[in-house]
This record gives sequence, C-alpha cells and structure tokens, in this order.
Amino acid sequence: MTWSKAMKTSNILLVLFCFISLYVGPVFGFSTHTIAVSRTFDKEEAVVSEPIMVTVNFTNLESNDLRGFYYVEQIPQELSINTISVRINGSNISNYMVESGSSGAVYDGCIPYRWIIERPSNFTENNPISQNSVLEVVYSFSSSQAGSFNFDEFHWVGFYQTAPAEQMAAFGHSEDTDKQTITFTEAPPIQHTLTVNTVGSGSVTLDPAGGTYNAGTEVQLTPVSVAGWAFNGWSGDLGGYSNPATIVMNSDKTITANFDLDGDTDGISDEEEDAGPNGGNGNDDNQLDSDQSNVATFHTQNGINYVTLESAAGTTLSDCSAVSLPSEPGAPSGVTFSYDFINFTINGAGAGGATTLILYLPAGANINTYWKYGPTPTNSNPHWYEFMYESSMQTGAEINGNKITLHFIDGQRGDDDVTTDGIIIDQGGPGTYSSGSPPDNGSGGGCFVRTAYGK
Repeated sequence: MTWSKAMKTSNILLVLFCFISLYVGPVFGFSTHTIAVSRTFDKEEAVVSEPIMVTVNFTNLESNDLRGFYYVEQIPQELSINTISVRINGSNISNYMVESGSSGAVYDGCIPYRWIIERPSNFTENNPISQNSVLEVVYSFSSSQAGSFNFDEFHWVGFYQTAPAEQMAAFGHSEDTDKQTITFTEAPPIQHTLTVNTVGSGSVTLDPAGGTYNAGTEVQLTPVSVAGWAFNGWSGDLGGYSNPATIVMNSDKTITANFDLDGDTDGISDEEEDAGPNGGNGNDDNQLDSDQSNVATFHTQNGINYVTLESAAGTTLSDCSAVSLPSEPGAPSGVTFSYDFINFTINGAGAGGATTLILYLPAGANINTYWKYGPTPTNSNPHWYEFMYESSMQTGAEINGNKITLHFIDGQRGDDDVTTDGIIIDQGGPGTYSSGSPPDNGSGGGCFVRTAYGK
C-alpha cells in the first residue's frame, strides 16, 4: 500500500490536519492525552549499508482502550527501511500494515512511512492498546551512500472509542528537541594479512611492501637467496616455482619460500637439480647437473615439468629460474607457451663473442617457435619478438624435437642487456602455434629455421 498526496483528504487524516492547523509552537512531547512516547536509535553513526535500529514505544496511561492507532515517520528518501517487529506488551502482532508515500508528499526530501495497528471504524485487526499497555515498533534503516540525514518529524493518531465525544480524538507529535541527525560513513576497506616465512638462507621482497593489504590487491613476491643458496619453490598458500610470483589478496595468506644449497651457483638448488630427469642428469652426460656450473635443471613454474639448460663449455650459468609470461601487450596470438618463460644469464661469453645454449624439454614436447620479451638493438623498449634463427644475424632458435639450440652474440638480438660485456641475459620461452605450424612469412624452406619477424 502507498500513501500519496491524494490520500491526505481521507477521513482518517482529517483529525491530523486539524491538529496541524492548531499547532503554533514547540511543546515537547505534545500529546492530547496521557500517553508516554519514546523513540531511540541504537547508534547515531554507522558505515554505509550497516543497519541502524530504531525502537518506538507508546504507553497508554488512559483508562480507555486506544484504538485505530497508527504511527508516522518522515524518513529521508535516501534511506532503505525494514520493519523488524511490532509488539503489544511484548507479544508480536502480524496483521499490522506499513504504508509508504512519495518523496516530498509532506516534507521535501522525505518519504512518509506509516505503521497502522488498526483501521477505523470497525477495527477488524483487533489490536487495542489497553490501559498501561505498551506498543513497540522496531524498524531499521540503512544507506548506500555516505552522508548525514535528519529525522525531523514523527506523529501518531488514535481514537478513544469509549471516551466522551470531545475526548475521542487522540494525537501527538515530536518537537525540535526530538530531532536526530544520523551519519553514515564509508566502510573501511576489507584487509587481509600476508605472512611470509623462509626455510634456509634467503628472504622475500614484497611489492607493494607491507604485509597488510586491501582485499583484491595484487602482491608480487620475489625470493632473494644469499650466496651459495637458491630458491627452491613455494609452499603454504602458494605453490610452484614462479620467481617472481604474484598473488591476489582475497584472504589471509601464509606463504613459505624454500631455499636450499646451490653448490654450482646457477640459481637452482642442488636438491632441485638432483630430483630432475635421469636422476639429476637432465642433459644425459653422465654427470649430476648440480655439479656443473654450465648446466641447470629445474621445474617450470607450474611445478609439473622439468627443463634443462646447458651453456657452452667455458661459460657458466646464473640466475636461472622459471618466470611468468610478460603481461604487457603485444603477445603473439595463437601461440601456447606450455613451459611459460625461462630466465637465465650466461657468463664468460667474451665481449662481443658468440655462444650457444641448449634447452632440453620433456620428451614428446611439440614446439615450433621461440619468443622473447625485451629490448633489441633496433628497439630499446622492451617488446615481444619471435626469436627464430636468422642466418644473416647468426642469432635465434633452432628447434629439433624437444631440443632447442639458442644462438647468441653478446650485445646483439637476444641479449637483453644489449651491451657488449661478455654476458648474455635472456628471458624467453618455447611455444606452439595453435594451427600446428608457424605462419608463412615468405621465407620458404623449413619451419623451424626461418627469418624472424618483430625484431
């Protein structure tokens, strides 16, 4: 039911309008009869969407039954209203009615809400408020926006059916001293705690730093080992071997970074390498990879597959790790990177010198391309580019089944520092075109040694 301006002329409200015309000044707690009225708010400030409870009590102190009673509040239009209970002497009644009108029907910016306990003239709801009985109306309101809201006016109307005619009409209203201002503030952000532990010798840097984050914050964790130790995977609420790793703080999390001894200083722990294929001999040369400074065997970041790197004799490997694919735009369409990206540094290549690295993938790997993300001599900005062997440059990838040979020249295409310093820095990964073969770029010949594009 709704209470509109058109209903103001109803017989029930004629008494109210007569009363309003007679009201000439503030009389606190005005009532035509002996009725005690109170209205209380359980709090005056709340966060957005948090309900505030309002309890209104009427005590009939007259000797006659109060009939046809209703209570009206002018409530700011921005608030949502929910009736909790209506009781007489502590017992719930269910046949009451709640009507709401239109905004501005009585006061600008307010919607009138009316709780009707009985309707005259036959009072079929049968909810009389007898002598010394207490009517309690409890409702709540909330706001979807921050701000302050004024509760300026409430009133009530009833009838003493058995009283003398001149005493039958009963009504009352609030006064200025009964006004109440309620404030809603923005809810503080939900926060979660990140606890990071380490096993072995190393630490973890967090970006952004801290440990307590707003819900939904992305946090990058980068393990940092000390000399002679290497990162060996995450445990707890994060698994795998990603370095760095990124998590979303949607709950409290506890994560452990595991570090183990790294005798050959390639960035991979001895324990990790010794657990690799062929009993820790990923390149099948009858030597443990953990004993060779130019060989590294480790998990891809999903923790399922192993890969092995072997740099040329006379060089050493360092900073080897599995990393996530770059999120920057420009990634090739239709290419799947089943082994994500791999990071490594080749030391001792000689200033401006040429060198190679062999990447061993699991048996049965179906690879037909190799991509990198980084700067090149012709484009100093990091970018995606395909790194297949180009004879004119003598750099790029040659693919032979699950074995990929990467050709580098210090400071040239493929060397991410683009500096003639005897060090090759690489971050890239093998991929597979969804079509089953690379696109035809007009070079002709075989699919796995061809002119690269996107230089």
